[in-house]
Amino acid sequence: MSEEIERIAFETEKVVRQLLEQAQLVEGNILVVGCSSSEIRGSRIGSDSSEEIGKTVFKTYLPI
Repeated sequence: MSEEIERIAFETEKVVRQLLEQAQLVEGNILVVGCSSSEIRGSRIGSDSSEEIGKTVFKTYLPI
């Protein structure tokens, strides 16, 4: 796993945990997640898409 992907996974987990703590969701609530892999990389939306980044974000937040 590259340093960039490791950093993205770490930051994703941190942000998702903070979000869930603040949102105080209960069973039956729905959380909609959307993101731009280009923006995660620091680029303009749609200009630097990455399937690997998208999969990393998904695989990180889903188990949480």
